[in-house]
Amino acid sequence: MNQFSSNLIKMEIPIQNGDKIILINTLELPQNSSPNEINQNVYRLNADGDILWQIGAPDGIYDKTPFKNIKMDDRGHLKAYNRDGILYEIDVGTGKILGKQFLK
Repeated sequence: MNQFSSNLIKMEIPIQNGDKIILINTLELPQNSSPNEINQNVYRLNADGDILWQIGAPDGIYDKTPFKNIKMDDRGHLKAYNRDGILYEIDVGTGKILGKQFLK
């Protein structure tokens, strides 16, 4: 069952078997949300809306550095860009961070 209301979902990328990757709009989270809830705002859901994974904790310059954008590149790799200007490559199967590049 999907536990994310539509106003929380900022972006959605459909992938195989009806699964999808979602980016949570952290501006819609309660103000008392923990840094982990804010910083780890990318999830993979199955077709029923159950969470398969939540992204691993990124290295951040600040306490609260949520992801602001997600995309799949030409090779099918998930990329996630956070507020600190860092582009992360994410393992679609596990949600683990594979690499990062500072862009800003």
